[in-house]
Amino acid sequence: MVSQLELEQYVDPSRSSNVNVEKICQVAKIKLKHAELANGLIRFVFFSAVYMTVVYYQRNSEMASDIDGMLRKIVLETQYRDPWSFEQKTFQDISTVDEFWDWHLYALLPKILKDDYYNGDPVPTSDYGTIHMYSRIINEIRLIQRRAKNGTCDALPYLSNFSSECYGSTYFDGTWGNVDTELFIGRDQKSIYVYESFPSGSPGIPSTNGYFQYLPKNYTEAVAKLRELRSNEWINEGTQFYSLDFTVYNSNSRLFATVLLKVWISNTGNFKMAYQCSTVPSALYEAWQDYIRMAGEILVVIFWFFFVKREIERVGELAEGYGYLSAYLFHNSINAIKVLQVLDFFACFVLWIVIITDPVRNNLVINTNDVRPLNGKFVDFSSLHLKLKLYFICTSVQFAFFMFRLLYYFNMNYTLSKLTATFTKMKNGFILFSIVLLLLYIGFLLMGMLIFGDKFEGFSSFSLGLITVFEYMTGSTNYEELAQVSDAGAPIFFYPFVFIMVIVILNITIAIIMDGYAAMCESRKEMEKSVFKDLVGYSVFEQMYWGFLRRIFYIRSILPQDFQKRLNRVSKLRILQIFRSLEDRTCIDFYELEALVAMNHNVSSMTLIEVINEYDAWIPKNQPDKRGGALEAAQEDKMDAVPQALQSLREMLREIANANQDLQGRVEALLRRVPADPYY
Repeated sequence: MVSQLELEQYVDPSRSSNVNVEKICQVAKIKLKHAELANGLIRFVFFSAVYMTVVYYQRNSEMASDIDGMLRKIVLETQYRDPWSFEQKTFQDISTVDEFWDWHLYALLPKILKDDYYNGDPVPTSDYGTIHMYSRIINEIRLIQRRAKNGTCDALPYLSNFSSECYGSTYFDGTWGNVDTELFIGRDQKSIYVYESFPSGSPGIPSTNGYFQYLPKNYTEAVAKLRELRSNEWINEGTQFYSLDFTVYNSNSRLFATVLLKVWISNTGNFKMAYQCSTVPSALYEAWQDYIRMAGEILVVIFWFFFVKREIERVGELAEGYGYLSAYLFHNSINAIKVLQVLDFFACFVLWIVIITDPVRNNLVINTNDVRPLNGKFVDFSSLHLKLKLYFICTSVQFAFFMFRLLYYFNMNYTLSKLTATFTKMKNGFILFSIVLLLLYIGFLLMGMLIFGDKFEGFSSFSLGLITVFEYMTGSTNYEELAQVSDAGAPIFFYPFVFIMVIVILNITIAIIMDGYAAMCESRKEMEKSVFKDLVGYSVFEQMYWGFLRRIFYIRSILPQDFQKRLNRVSKLRILQIFRSLEDRTCIDFYELEALVAMNHNVSSMTLIEVINEYDAWIPKNQPDKRGGALEAAQEDKMDAVPQALQSLREMLREIANANQDLQGRVEALLRRVPADPYY
């Protein structure tokens, strides 16, 4: 037991010997929650660093980008002179069938297939298909076309004499719709072109179908083959999709790069072009760097295993506590993010296993002149490209989840949590506002499609319109461009759009965010007046510093005494155990608290004093016991009732004096001792 004199040595003179136990428990709970978030953040940052490093080297984006840049310049930027108009044109300028063939003959083939070196020496057979010295085409150049059936559109009967041919539309690169699979004969009446199916080589991946042609790596032979196809009108009225693809190998980066050119020829005669370049590692685990990456991949899987195990245990705990299995999802919004992240990672894991076991790379036959599969046909990496594309999309979604979880872990400190607190304050108003914004967005989209859709590609479809309207909202609206399409419709669309979507909507969005931020700041000011005032201004660097020191408990003995004293404080869990039965007490005398704690938890008086000092829980002098506004109001009511009680007592004494004349003297003496002023 501590005497009154000893207690005064440890308590500030402005404080009384009463203790606010409720404050200790509330602050300890918040600190414990922040400590759990800080521990989770440390694990999360370490895991994220390993995961990002592994994915970065899996992607090898720097080398892939270099190869793509080289091939893009060759394929897209190489110009040729149109033999009819003498204009310089590129792949993107193709608008007719003649330009289509001219580009192949005069722009593409001279760049990727050479018969001689730059010094004039002939290129040997072993170097056919070498591009820019470092990359080499592994086998032929493949051409594919897909066609539509004749007579499959709804032509007017009375115009059939004027236009007898009618081709319907095909979709999804000519694989669905009015697809023609019948053979057709060239203009020489000898060449027969058959619809074929090329297996992908991977289970679950559909075959590649169409009319196939192959160009050899010898320039002279390839030109002769193209001229033959042109003279036989291999591309004609029925063609609605065309693709050209070839694969190069770069030994310096150990990458296969596949160039895929696509041309969509609509049944109105319009040409649309697209370029794609996809890379595939020649081997996943070949060099020593690959094995280091493999160790990282195994480490990531181990981390995820323990993370899933811990979350499953958490699901069981919450289900037991709340009585239903879905309690985990509704207990905290971040739990739903964790569930989605686990599912997405499982998809990534399965895709990576499928990529590792893909048979395409494992069944290659390497020769001096080319690289072919075991069946001797064309090497098709399209199925592997698709798997890699899906894998990296799933992985990118992982990092989107990482950002949400990082914001959640920032709740470990009130300064870091300003962003998430602002989102919380503004979410209700923003959700309702988003509904109105969506309706206006779709309204202007449809308005643009109706006015400009027939001549302006940005509004030619719903998907393109979504992008165009969003670009206009960010300030890239071009009135002159719209006026060239429709001079009457441009002002009808432009001025209402700018006023509503740019001036009004964007400013309301900013206002909602500012209101949320202001509400967050106001709540922080209220917290500064509450028991949490010490936590609001706590520096994140100081929190990280002391958190780090607590984790190196093995070397505490070499730290200064002040550090050791702070690090050896009673833990938050122990504090909550000590005050569990008293956590709703806002005012309790120290000696009463000392007796209860010593009896139930065997805690020394000095330890108790240290805890109270640490949490600044001594109640100031002349401060009544307050438990919110209700207790304060009750205390004021009691003070108001004191004068009335004294008045009643005075009247009672007077009645006694009148009834007992013999005791008048004593009563008068008693009356003189009662103060006239109730606040005396």
